[in-house]
Amino acid sequence: MATAISRGVSHQFSHTSNHLPILLSTRSTQAFVRKRGKKSFKFESMWVKREDCERTIKEAWDRTLEGDIFSNFLSKIRTCGLGLMKWNKDIIGNIQMKIREMKHRLEDNFSNIGHIMDEAKKLVSSFEEIEITQVRRSRNHVAHSFVREALFAHEPRY
Repeated sequence: MATAISRGVSHQFSHTSNHLPILLSTRSTQAFVRKRGKKSFKFESMWVKREDCERTIKEAWDRTLEGDIFSNFLSKIRTCGLGLMKWNKDIIGNIQMKIREMKHRLEDNFSNIGHIMDEAKKLVSSFEEIEITQVRRSRNHVAHSFVREALFAHEPRY
């Protein structure tokens, strides 16, 4: 297969078919090679839940451009991708970093919950001890009163 060097349509040759493939090109093939270190665009499905994402897409897509339809199409796709990447960086942020931060916060909260539960158990235990002591005192008081009344019941009350 031949490579496209300039804009236009090139008819390719195929030795396995009587149909000729057509290659549409709006720029040289070197422009499609990704530069090293440059981040490629990947659309995230979670973005569709956000209204501001839709607005970013519409802004990029509704632009009117001069030139042929293929150049406009590629330009809109590129502009939309760049806009979404900027929007993602500014609005959503670094997802992996946010996930790590949330995990750390959850771990901290769970350790705090464990500490709080231990303190609550100690308080319940102390409360039960106090309650048992009060019941014993109350029983002793009732028993003491009962004995006093029994012992001194024969004495008249004035």
